[in-house]
Amino acid sequence: MQMSPFEFVTIFCSLILGLALSHIMRAATDLYEIRERVKRIG
Repeated sequence: MQMSPFEFVTIFCSLILGLALSHIMRAATDLYEIRERVKRIG
């Protein structure tokens, strides 16, 4: 069974958006952890 170009582009975009969202969430948690460490030190 072959995919149509529309299905391929849709799946590709959803993968890219999923990776971008996970990267943003990871960066947000890293920033939150750094904020907590700075509060304890200062």
